[in-house]
Amino acid sequence: MIASSPATNTSENTNAKIPPMHTERSDSGTGERSLHMSPSQRRTSFSSQLLCRCCLRNPPVRVTIYTHMRSLQLLGTSTVRLVFPGSLVCATCIIHVVPLIYTLAPAKEALEYEDTVMSMDPKHFADGNPFVGDPREELDQAWDGLLENIQISLTADEFSQVRPQLGDNRSTLVLPDGGHIVRFRVYHELHCLKWIRKWMHREHYWPDLTGYALHERRWHIEHCLEEFRMHAMCHPSLAPATFYFLDRKTSDEITADGTHVEKCVNWDSLQKWTGERRVDLNTVDRKALVEGG
Repeated sequence: MIASSPATNTSENTNAKIPPMHTERSDSGTGERSLHMSPSQRRTSFSSQLLCRCCLRNPPVRVTIYTHMRSLQLLGTSTVRLVFPGSLVCATCIIHVVPLIYTLAPAKEALEYEDTVMSMDPKHFADGNPFVGDPREELDQAWDGLLENIQISLTADEFSQVRPQLGDNRSTLVLPDGGHIVRFRVYHELHCLKWIRKWMHREHYWPDLTGYALHERRWHIEHCLEEFRMHAMCHPSLAPATFYFLDRKTSDEITADGTHVEKCVNWDSLQKWTGERRVDLNTVDRKALVEGG
């Protein structure tokens, strides 16, 4: 999904921090859209004759970014070409693609993207859906299946590739075989959704929860909701919803239709990759874990 042009500076700053991205703006007089970055970064617009391969409307941009993620071969001031696939994308679409730069490098081989129609019929979305509805064995098994690979093991080399994402260069627990234990953020988000569902049906899942234990559980849900707020504001979806009258002859009530097309990860392929590296913290010998890996 991402390719880079030959680096113009091959010196690598292993202590570099990834500078923040800023909002996009229009270059007055050119009609082109470009990603306005911090002063330490440069941005260059391609000819307006080219079109973004994502939306097929706007001219694409070229982004120069400073990082030291060796796995992506972004050295010094190399140009990062964001592909969707095979061509550059515009500044409007780039906010959805830029997170791919920071995708956990060892897992990039498992990321397959598909055009997916995102739609939800408010009357029928629960029909045959094992993830929604009242508590039942089928629902619990479906959610447990989503989370079975919540912890995985990376090799020392793979873990060195993800360190730039950690911000503080921290370590993690290491298995006796040298595997470094990590968790992908997506699994934490699914864990939070599962707990929110359980909170909605706490009379079924936690019928005897009272006092401080009940307070602690509620605070865990607050933590989960705050995680979703932060993530939504960090990676905002700009997919548009349209509006229409329900029945203009009888009412002025208006509703929205949020159906849109997105490039979604093939979840089965990611689950297969993480499943091959699964770590069960409930069965691992914790005395054998080494700190500081």
